[in-house]
Amino acid sequence: MKNLQVSDFAVSSMIAMPSDLFAFIEAVSSTSFRKIEIRAELKHWDYDEPGNIDKIKKLCQKSDLKILSLHAPMSAHISSPDEYDRVKSLREVEKTILIASRLGAPFVVIHSDTLNDFEKSKKKDALQISLEELSDFALRWNTVPLLENLMPPRLASDPAEITGFLDFMEDSAGLCLDLGHLRISGFDYNDLTNEFNSRVKTVHLNDNDGKEDRHWPPGFGDAPGHSKKDIISYFDRGYECVIEASKRTRADLDLRELLFFIEDRVNILIS
Repeated sequence: MKNLQVSDFAVSSMIAMPSDLFAFIEAVSSTSFRKIEIRAELKHWDYDEPGNIDKIKKLCQKSDLKILSLHAPMSAHISSPDEYDRVKSLREVEKTILIASRLGAPFVVIHSDTLNDFEKSKKKDALQISLEELSDFALRWNTVPLLENLMPPRLASDPAEITGFLDFMEDSAGLCLDLGHLRISGFDYNDLTNEFNSRVKTVHLNDNDGKEDRHWPPGFGDAPGHSKKDIISYFDRGYECVIEASKRTRADLDLRELLFFIEDRVNILIS
């Protein structure tokens, strides 16, 4: 494995939310990061406006930034037993897949369960249908859907559940391994990474204290999987690594300063 550089990592636009996505892209261009993950959230940018998609493409080309992935809207309730809500949500995720295809982003990250209501068995049945439909849709648009592991009581927080849901998706579909969620879930990090080795495509690097999903930068908490040895193993396995930190990390810094702060943390991590 070559010596890792900051440019090998992607950074999520979560760090700028709810601020403007375009300001995030311009701020990233002044750092050493060269890959980004874009959150499809209307409070972040109007993804229903086609002109904004073209604007993103031009800005990234100008700054030599690669769009690695899009993260589907958190408001998409694809596990909803209410069929109207499920189908409406499905269309939002399909829009994200279309945008990813148009931007040349290979991956779309999917939060499978954003609901606290309804019986788990009913949500599970609805989610299985949604994942099968989304998987077929993504395949037609040469985009890889990634199921993200979540936290209890959400669906897809248990390794056995994740295996079951992946069975409903095309073989090309994969897993986005979120280390912060894994810390709170309490499942064994080594068992999970070994079990899903061939399906993991991206890793969300974010830390916490095991109590809340705080989205701290790596090294701020005690979530497993953030050592230099771990990071090297991800790249050796062909995984892409995404820094998914929140602006709450350092609320005293503006966006550009915060990105440089995150860049320094990555340099410490890989040095």
